[in-house]
Amino acid sequence: MQGKSVKRAIWAAIVALGASVVAPAITSAAFVPWTVPAGQNTQVKWAGGGSTDALWGDPVINGLTFAFHPDQFRAESSGGGADTVDGLLRFSVDILPDPVTQQPRQITGFAISEFGSYSILGIGSVKASGLLDIENRDNNAHVNTPFVTNPVFPVSVNNPFGGTSGSWNGVASIQNLPNGVQRVTITVDNTLQASSGAPSPTNPGGTAYIDKKGADGTFTVSLFIPEPTSMAAVFAGVSLLLTRRRSSRIA
Repeated sequence: MQGKSVKRAIWAAIVALGASVVAPAITSAAFVPWTVPAGQNTQVKWAGGGSTDALWGDPVINGLTFAFHPDQFRAESSGGGADTVDGLLRFSVDILPDPVTQQPRQITGFAISEFGSYSILGIGSVKASGLLDIENRDNNAHVNTPFVTNPVFPVSVNNPFGGTSGSWNGVASIQNLPNGVQRVTITVDNTLQASSGAPSPTNPGGTAYIDKKGADGTFTVSLFIPEPTSMAAVFAGVSLLLTRRRSSRIA
């Protein structure tokens, strides 16, 4: 009986080891807040700022512009296989009144542009893609658009002794938001991919990388002009107030 128990324990250990090899632990990206995830200047108030695995880094905020220097945002592959790096940026913004006139303003749009570099030696391929999403926090309505890149990806090399390198940029813009938008959440989802050819007796294999070096996002705004229905309500309130004042004087 004791021998059977030992054998069962050995088989259980083997099965557990095999399961760990066949199904390795899956790790998910963590959302890391900026060093200062909330604050305000004379133009905007922001909150909830951060990105997955801190790939975007902290922004430099100047007025309506959020500038990023994502030094760690890079995908690379050597000697076969592929590497995919996905980095999601998210932050909320409230537009503040005009700093001079104190008139209320609305957000009319948001545009983000980014740039980086890439290189392929031997057989390999690189790609950059992304999606910009704007959510109106007052009604949860979403508007989104994909990035347009130059060059058009993927960029590939099929010659085992060839190669290419260069810079790339991507742009996404959403303008003409509905009237009255003053509180939004911005989400930018970027993906970098690199793959390379494995070595063989006839070629040395390939290497490839693509990185993102910088990104600038800028809001566009205008003075907030209430819709006619809203203005009618304002005038009705003023008229009612004047009527009450007249009645009190007569009394």
